[in-house]
Amino acid sequence: MDYDPTELIKCFVLYRNTSFEKLKVSEHGFGKVAETSNFDIKVYNKSLQYNLPQHLLRFEVKVKKMVFLKRYGIENLTFSDLAKQEIYPLFKKMLLDIFDKILLYNPDITSDKFTNNQDRELFLFAINPDNWQNLDHRRKSEKLKRFEQLAGSGEIKEIFKTKISDKWEMLTRPDKITTYLDISKPDKITTFYSLQERLQINDTGQNHLTINGYNVLLCKVTGLRIHDQQPSTTNLTEKGIKWYYENEPEIYKQKLESLLTKRWFSRHRSEEMEAYFEEIYHQIRSRLSTPRSNLKLGLKRLENKGPKLFPTVELLSPEKLRIIGGDMAFNQI
Repeated sequence: MDYDPTELIKCFVLYRNTSFEKLKVSEHGFGKVAETSNFDIKVYNKSLQYNLPQHLLRFEVKVKKMVFLKRYGIENLTFSDLAKQEIYPLFKKMLLDIFDKILLYNPDITSDKFTNNQDRELFLFAINPDNWQNLDHRRKSEKLKRFEQLAGSGEIKEIFKTKISDKWEMLTRPDKITTYLDISKPDKITTFYSLQERLQINDTGQNHLTINGYNVLLCKVTGLRIHDQQPSTTNLTEKGIKWYYENEPEIYKQKLESLLTKRWFSRHRSEEMEAYFEEIYHQIRSRLSTPRSNLKLGLKRLENKGPKLFPTVELLSPEKLRIIGGDMAFNQI
């Protein structure tokens, strides 16, 4: 999104007769939820929850009773059905249909913008979801129509529906060219975005990914994004390793736990997880220091022998090799 999603999320009022309540979100996130008998509607600030460098809002429908999907032509759904492309237009229709029945208002519109007292009172009445519960159908319909005109509901909903539709097409069309947040892996399918990315090395020797002006620090050894650490760090520490263990278990197992040798596992089966994090951190530091010193000596030899013996060296940046080190250097360059 172009602005902080929290401001829009605060403006979600009702889904039909169901109020939006504050959603319990881990860490520092913010969201709302409307719970019905068949499904729950969740909307939350994903960039705030996961400390992402761009504004990302998550809109989600959690289906609790499969019978609800029958009205959209989806029956006897199985896990294998999710591999069929033809089912996704039906899900998209369901998602947009639910969103269309949500009452929300433009976050730029506040009560002090109204000079007419009656309009101001209606606006203040309408943004409180509890006030709608005891209205009869006729009065609710009248107030709803007027409120949507005053609060810019139609315009903001069309903008939002377009964003949902565009994202859905991006997610379900494999021919679309997309990029990911971590250069070392495809990120979760709900967090990727097609923005220009560029790997750089800053003056302090830190690897970072530049995304539309935002800097994302990367570990020199693993190439993974650094989470939950001091901004001055250049590689994953025990704290950052623990973050992946708790939030990205698959990545932890593939990219971090794999740094441990079978010999280490055989000796430390009963250790607490902190011991694993400490040993992985030790492995990262070892790989960070050893290749750098070896490369420094190697580049010195190349300098003495001259470029004719190693003509391909001119294609690589000695500065990048010195800083990144090891196999990662050749993979990234």
